[in-house]
Amino acid sequence: MKTIKKIDVKSIALPARKRVAAYARVSMESDRLAHSLSTQISYYNDLIQNNPEWEFAGVYADSFISGTSVERRAEFKRMLQDCEDGKIDIILTKSISRLVFENCMFLPPILEFSLLQAPIKPS
Repeated sequence: MKTIKKIDVKSIALPARKRVAAYARVSMESDRLAHSLSTQISYYNDLIQNNPEWEFAGVYADSFISGTSVERRAEFKRMLQDCEDGKIDIILTKSISRLVFENCMFLPPILEFSLLQAPIKPS
């Protein structure tokens, strides 16, 4: 009589994909800058979603808002909250100046991101 041998399937652990978000901001209202913001959003959507090592965590964009205050930057604050909630591993941005305005404002947001373990990478 033939014997059937059961072979256990081993699960293969796939490497975890990084949850990547992007932040875009324009501070002045004009057709040219509105187009710039739209272009940045499209660029980051494509960049993140076409990288097989990344999981899309969103694009956060504040339009026509000065970087001098965090209070009016709803998307920036939402992004910080998502970092605190562990939803973001990496943040892409055109330049650090999109996140902060003056040197005196530079340190607190960067420290907050560092503490939340969400590295900021200019693209």
